[in-house]
Amino acid sequence: MAKHIEYPNLEPLFRPKSIAVIGATEDPRRVAGLPLKFAIEHNYKGKLFPVNNNRESVLGLKCYSSILDIPEEVDAAMIVVPAAVVPDVIEQCAQKGVKVAVIGVSGFAELDKEGKKRHDKIVEIAKTSGMRICGPNTNGLLNVHEGISLGYSYAQEVVIPGRLGYVTQSGALLSATVPRFARRGIGMSYFVGAGNQADLEVFDYVRYLINDPNTDVIAVYVEGFKNPQKFIDVAGLAIEKRKPIVMLKVGRSELAVSAAKSHTGSLAGSDPIVDAICKQKGVARVDDFDELIAVSSVFLKCKLPKGNRVGIISSSGGAIGLVADRAMGSRISFTDVSAKTKQQALAVLPWYGEFKSPFDIAAAGSKATQDVELARKAVDFILFDENVDILLAIITPMERRGTQNYIQAIIDASRSSDKPVILFAPMGGLREEEETIFYEGNVPMLTDSAECVIALDAMLEFAEAIRRQKDAEELPDINSHVDKEKIKKELFDKKNKTLSEHESKQLLSYYGIPVVEEAMAVSPDEAIKIAEKIGYPVVLKIDSPDIAHKTEADAVRLGITNRDKLVHAFHEVENNARKYAPHASIKGVSIQKMIKDAREVIVGLSYDPQFGSVVMFGLGGVFVEVLKDVSLRVAPLSRADAEEMIKEIKGHKLLEPFRGKPAADTEGIADVLLKLSAMATDLGNVIAEIDINPLMVKGEGVMAADALVILK
Repeated sequence: MAKHIEYPNLEPLFRPKSIAVIGATEDPRRVAGLPLKFAIEHNYKGKLFPVNNNRESVLGLKCYSSILDIPEEVDAAMIVVPAAVVPDVIEQCAQKGVKVAVIGVSGFAELDKEGKKRHDKIVEIAKTSGMRICGPNTNGLLNVHEGISLGYSYAQEVVIPGRLGYVTQSGALLSATVPRFARRGIGMSYFVGAGNQADLEVFDYVRYLINDPNTDVIAVYVEGFKNPQKFIDVAGLAIEKRKPIVMLKVGRSELAVSAAKSHTGSLAGSDPIVDAICKQKGVARVDDFDELIAVSSVFLKCKLPKGNRVGIISSSGGAIGLVADRAMGSRISFTDVSAKTKQQALAVLPWYGEFKSPFDIAAAGSKATQDVELARKAVDFILFDENVDILLAIITPMERRGTQNYIQAIIDASRSSDKPVILFAPMGGLREEEETIFYEGNVPMLTDSAECVIALDAMLEFAEAIRRQKDAEELPDINSHVDKEKIKKELFDKKNKTLSEHESKQLLSYYGIPVVEEAMAVSPDEAIKIAEKIGYPVVLKIDSPDIAHKTEADAVRLGITNRDKLVHAFHEVENNARKYAPHASIKGVSIQKMIKDAREVIVGLSYDPQFGSVVMFGLGGVFVEVLKDVSLRVAPLSRADAEEMIKEIKGHKLLEPFRGKPAADTEGIADVLLKLSAMATDLGNVIAEIDINPLMVKGEGVMAADALVILK
């Protein structure tokens, strides 16, 4: 079972009844001059207390020498004093009973050893007192709808109200990107800079926003995960609450990882695992701020699609090709309208000929756009067709009246349908009179073909994650009859941290994973008896916990067909192993049934120090060694997760019927993945790695031909 995670109460942070600004001044050119100024300008309804021992008043409010001098309770403190005195100020806040402090200055763990000492001190005070800390090294936050400011970011001057919650580790990027959201007409419910996350972390804020009634979508910029399990847990809650998370996480490159470490003192986690969790939990991971804004806008303004079939209406044939090319390899399926719709459209637009999707409205002649009713009908024919789940409307510059009619038709259609409608404008924007019509609607406008495909894919992935949720809640009961104590006693209570192949397969067998028929021999005579019982051809392998890679020791022989070859192979395997590792503990030679006419795949389990147990799947041979064509998921897995893993790899078509071979038993592969997941749930604190390579897969049935288990 996953460990229960405690989350903080953030009401005093986002809705404080009273705020003290410690270090407050009146100079708006200084950081210390802005928090009080913004709080007043936003008409904060609670009580404000400036604190500065050099002033009697600030902006017309009585100023106190210390927070301890304030005669009333203080919910939140905004701290803008030099870093060197912050620990003393935090100590005073704790004495005062302040519930949460926002530290709006740098000079802590991101700086040097002295900064790290200051960091440790404020963390210690927070833990002892129960006070929570936002930052340090943050420019704060804003509750947009209620005008509650605890910060100094100039983004407060441009943000517009809306239903997007925005959380970022970087204060500078917070200030830089909020205006970009505003320019795209995207309003926010809250924004918050997490800073160094000395106490509160990114996914504490995200969880609060998921539960907030004023927030529908959460956008996140993250450099590293302070508590990766919170990321996984909160992503699951987002599916449950039907609130998408759009995440821009740096760390794909070595430079990005290095920058994140030096900037926030955080660690950028294993990137392929982050990708896997995003796929598993429906988190839309994007690669830049344009994508973050585009995908967020689509989630905010569109209902989730019921399927992946996209119908297109466009004023440009070329733009259709752009989108179609970009969509290759995505979840999107472009569709034509039904025969019934074609017939209905012919009666309304007879001059166009056959009506179809994609429909080029400009090629239909001026009648289709000069008459707004005809434009509406053209859009409706596609949007309301039974074959269409999503409408992509493409607009390029046309004559003014025609453009306005076309936009009006798109807006009207979106209002009368629960299907998503997305507008793609390659020119980057609209004319003023067109924008007036457009912004009265609730349709997202994207300006790049890549954004269109990424946003559509994100919607489809989140919708699929919701559909998988029920399956995930009903995890298969694989491990209820496994005797875990017996396993630990027989296999784990030994000096060796690596199990031999035979011991590794014993562990697999306990969890119901099929293994090849085999037996151990310590002499050629025993090997002969075993081979005759199993039936030729057979495979011989040395069995030693000290020789993990038997092929490197030249201690494997395949396709042995008779006694003489068996005896010769037995001596070769044994002698080569002893030469390779003279001090190795050799338990014997494993005699195994040779499996023919099977596809080879690899499945495995590994423990990641940040994310826990991770299940892996891929095709064997060059696909793993060179192409790295694998899929990953964090345990525990649902059956839907396992099935997705199999479909996800680039070489999955090799598991389909191929050159006379039947389709591979993908259901059997999924069973093995689920059993490894169950093993992770039971033994994740003991097992560092499991490698089943290869898992032999036939048309019916799977079988582990080799296995390696490494303990922690």
